Amino acid sequence: MKPLWRIILCFFCLCFASSASKAQSVSNEGLDFWAVFPTHIPSNGAFAQMSIYITATKASRGNVLIGSAAIPFTVSANQIVEIPIPYDLANIADSDGNKVLSDKSIHIVVDTGQPKVAVFALISAQARSEAYLVLPTEVMGQRYYAMSEASPTVAGFNGISGKPYIIVIATEDNTDITLKNNNGIDVSVHLSKKGDMYEFLDVKDVTGTLIQTNGCQKFAAFSGHSGIAIQGNSADPLIQQLYPLESWGKTYGIIPFIDRNYYYKIIAAENNTKISIDGVQTASLNAGEVYVPAALPLTTPYLVTANLPISIAQFAYSQSSLSASSAPVTGDPDMVILNPEEYNIKQITLFASFVRTVQEFYLNVFMKTSGVSTFKINGVPANAIWKQMGSNPAYSYAQIPYSNSTSLTLSADEGFNAMAYGFGNVESYAYSAGTNLAVSNFLKLTNVNANVTGDDGCIGQPLTVKVILPGAAKTLNWKFEDASLNKTVTNPVATITTSAEGILQYEYVYPGRVTYGTLGTHRVTLNADLEAGLNPCTSGNVTYTYDFEIVQPEIFLPDVVKILPGGVTNIKGSTKNLNLTYKWSPQTGLSDPSIINPNVSTTHDQLYTLTATSDLGCITTAEVLVQVVDSFDIPNTFSPNGDGINDVWNLQLLNTYLNSLVEVFNRNGEKVFSSIGYANPFDGNYQGKALPVGTYYYIITPRNGKQNKTGPLTIIR
Repeated sequence: MKPLWRIILCFFCLCFASSASKAQSVSNEGLDFWAVFPTHIPSNGAFAQMSIYITATKASRGNVLIGSAAIPFTVSANQIVEIPIPYDLANIADSDGNKVLSDKSIHIVVDTGQPKVAVFALISAQARSEAYLVLPTEVMGQRYYAMSEASPTVAGFNGISGKPYIIVIATEDNTDITLKNNNGIDVSVHLSKKGDMYEFLDVKDVTGTLIQTNGCQKFAAFSGHSGIAIQGNSADPLIQQLYPLESWGKTYGIIPFIDRNYYYKIIAAENNTKISIDGVQTASLNAGEVYVPAALPLTTPYLVTANLPISIAQFAYSQSSLSASSAPVTGDPDMVILNPEEYNIKQITLFASFVRTVQEFYLNVFMKTSGVSTFKINGVPANAIWKQMGSNPAYSYAQIPYSNSTSLTLSADEGFNAMAYGFGNVESYAYSAGTNLAVSNFLKLTNVNANVTGDDGCIGQPLTVKVILPGAAKTLNWKFEDASLNKTVTNPVATITTSAEGILQYEYVYPGRVTYGTLGTHRVTLNADLEAGLNPCTSGNVTYTYDFEIVQPEIFLPDVVKILPGGVTNIKGSTKNLNLTYKWSPQTGLSDPSIINPNVSTTHDQLYTLTATSDLGCITTAEVLVQVVDSFDIPNTFSPNGDGINDVWNLQLLNTYLNSLVEVFNRNGEKVFSSIGYANPFDGNYQGKALPVGTYYYIITPRNGKQNKTGPLTIIR
């Protein structure tokens, strides 16, 4: 892979709701993360460099911690900040493999009270690069299965060859982890401190290795390869942070990399897992077993379903084997773990900034056919060719090219899964474009006034607070930032429900209502004494911390809009929020009182008020004064000389007469300018050439019953 100095893919799951949810889910935004700088085979002696990229929908700050080193970061809203990671502090050398390492893990921590962020990692060298999405600590689990690849052709440097690996990081003290599969891997690891890590290196494929804790501690897990060629000679490293079993699913759409060969692997989490490809049962797997199609390479999409949760990774080949036709293409090996349909999302913001030799950028989108008409990019219906999945027309997919260095907000009324990827000369990247992940306990806020429940709350509006726990509680101790709200409840009454996989969930409501008067991140801490149950990890004294946002939609209106009598103009309102509904008052004179930027026509000065309401029931208002001006000034000269001053004949407010006719004649009576309306002002040119200096004559015909305007117009330069 050639140099990829910078790959930044920032995915914000701003609004997360599943159309067929397994359980409550949260996005890849968070307040606490663990990342790793894995073993990386150099290319031509060039050692890898690593950067952490942090982005946020709201301004935030925190620290990147590596051992005793702390690197502060501050990120502005909808921007990205790069944190270079010192090689000697964090890189895991090949000789560090198969031993416990302290002080090399990378811990990203957002300051208390600051908004959530999304985190990505890039490792690059002269000819080999890799990147991955970093998952928040709150979604980490206790059981994972590794995904990787093995090949006879691997990268090498100074006698060191590329190898498959598994990396684990303790997020709690005294974490015991085992790695075990049916190919001879059986390793036990004790990580005594939070942040300790272990990288298991082997020459055999580690795919299907069960990685699990022997206690109740959660931990981060990664797997990949330090440098591999797949059906070719050009090598690249592979890495993914693994999803815990709770975030696996039963329905996946596999969409090809455009014009390129690919293949996939499927891992089962439980015995007797029945795999169907395009509706035909193809395999039966036991826990940890792996299915790979026999006839490779693949070039077409597939709908994969299973009776039990599975995980799927999609792979790209080396460049020499990548083309799906006789036409040459660019690219290199890559691996991306797909997200199931159960954990789809309804909105993502993606920032892409690529430099050097990545020239092609694409989105693969998979969703229910009933929702494709609502799929938008940056608020505009996507210019996409949707194709139905051949085996099930209820699902569709699209492969959408997009340009470099663009910001994309993907949204739809129904959930979708998306992958962003790109190719250059022997280089590539591929990511799941943000995802939802399962959690066993969570907090919900209900806007009492609007009777709407969500993950966040509205400023100044009363909220009901409830939590869903994995076990029955004997005592709940609620703690708020406002200590006067703190309460201890003994023998609380639960509403008991059952999740899709048959797990009991216990819902408890705080005995009172809460109103917040400040925007931003707020926290509720719950100390729960849970009854003993079948799962020892969900009993006893447990402390849960919940962070959420108190929000208010933002709308922007001009203070004053001026209009000529009988004219029409547009109120140029704007917002950075999505899914707002609008209501204007009064509605008289407006073309549409339910949009943010209606046309307006009025005979007298009028103050208009716009009320915007979010899908959470949050409300905000803004005002604009529409002012009727009796007449407008007609300049008798202008100077189109390119100095930026009076370069056009500026007829202010004439554009509010949408059907007015503006004509300019030379002294010979030849028409040199004509316009219906005045959206494009006269610039002193005629038929692409500059008109000579001198005096011209104009006729302005309002064509609405108003009197015509005539007079001389002098061009000077």
